[in-house]
Amino acid sequence: MNSSRVALPASPRAIALIATSFLLGGCATQIAVPLYSVSTPNVSQITQTQATGIAIATVEGPSTIDTSCRGLKVLTWPNDRSPAQYIQNALEAEMKASRALVAPLSTPKVTLFGKVESVKFTSSKSITMGEWDIRMSLRSSNGKTMAAHEIFEFDSAFEATEACINAANAFVGATQGLLGKLVNAPEFPSLLK
Repeated sequence: MNSSRVALPASPRAIALIATSFLLGGCATQIAVPLYSVSTPNVSQITQTQATGIAIATVEGPSTIDTSCRGLKVLTWPNDRSPAQYIQNALEAEMKASRALVAPLSTPKVTLFGKVESVKFTSSKSITMGEWDIRMSLRSSNGKTMAAHEIFEFDSAFEATEACINAANAFVGATQGLLGKLVNAPEFPSLLK
């Protein structure tokens, strides 16, 4: 039996559709980390120190961070901020809510300088678990220093988009956990004096 194949001409529309599918399939989709929500336990702990007049200097961060998620997604932070700036804003929000932050145009009693040493995450620690790993140090203008390390596990997902959304949402909890470790550490009050 003799079989033959006949090549059908491809329409320009079909070629354009296939090319667009390949191009869009390779583009990274941005997934935004939500705005920070102040942690009531953290605010309560800061309030117990009875600190006032505290300034927060710029929190430095790593020069590069891998924000890719599952190869086709990219995490972004609100207002085009870096993770370190997000953590700085979170610390400022909790200090302000506890009335420890210096009033505008006032001279601070002490200034806290922060450095985010590393920010890493995976949305595939296991099939449906992910993890944020954040290390940060604080230095006070009074010379005292401290550091904290937060490993925050979260429910991920098998499907990439859902897993990356869960990773972005979990950064809020990871930041709350990191700041909680800082403000609950026995050395924290000494940075505020």
